Amino acid sequence: LLDIRRQNQLYHLLFKSLFERSRNRSEYLANLFSRSKPKKVAGADHDISALLLAFEKTSPSERLFRKNLKDALAFIRERCQFPIYDKDAGTIEGIYREFFDQQLDIRFRSFGRPSFRFYPSFKDIVLERDLEGRFGNYLNSEADFQFVKQMHSRNLIVPVVGDFTGPKALRTVGEYLKGLGATVSVFYVSNVEFYLI
Repeated sequence: LLDIRRQNQLYHLLFKSLFERSRNRSEYLANLFSRSKPKKVAGADHDISALLLAFEKTSPSERLFRKNLKDALAFIRERCQFPIYDKDAGTIEGIYREFFDQQLDIRFRSFGRPSFRFYPSFKDIVLERDLEGRFGNYLNSEADFQFVKQMHSRNLIVPVVGDFTGPKALRTVGEYLKGLGATVSVFYVSNVEFYLI
């Protein structure tokens, strides 16, 4: 995941901590939105709509938010051995606070430029179906969630801060991967194509 903004890297480290601390989809959603895990959730093989329905009956908790934030920062510093400064910790808190404040209605917002279209909420996105009526996101099934969780656990999702058009970032990533004998299967480059064109 290559982005010129350090905030993107911090965002993904927060998500890595949430995946690592969550054994299943229900725990992940509880950690993401700082809610108690519902007492009764439809079976583990049920789709995301049943899971969200159970979560909408719980309430967000400021106490859980503070605990989860503390755990996330400790995970990033200690387990990831990633140096985060006070400013970084404030950025991570701000990102996480948006999920707490907006809950399932959180959506993309653009700052410093006009928003030209409607952006769907988190709930809209995870409930969206394809042309055959199937959900297509990592929260739809336990197997899909575990696939992404394992990618995080094996450090296969790597956020990199760098200039996509600069002389250093891509070259350094390439040299690192060559030394490991590894290849990249997916490159996420945000909306850089709009700037390259």
